[in-house]
Amino acid sequence: MRFAFREREIVTGAVAGATAFVLVKKGVGGMIPAIGPITPPIGLIILGLAVSSFVDGSGITGDVASGVGFGLIAAGAVAL
Repeated sequence: MRFAFREREIVTGAVAGATAFVLVKKGVGGMIPAIGPITPPIGLIILGLAVSSFVDGSGITGDVASGVGFGLIAAGAVAL
């Protein structure tokens, strides 16, 4: 077993952490309105799933988009 980081993992992790920090610490996640029975934290999780699954994952742009999606999911989980 070898412990090594790939560029993709570093970019995705850094962007996910930065996104979750901004949404939780700065309170940006609380600005999302509730839509019917969907509360803002659930809305963040659904938005994160959509971003991370529907955006093409090739290249650095895909890694950044996946990181944003994972950050949205993490911020939604924290807000629950």
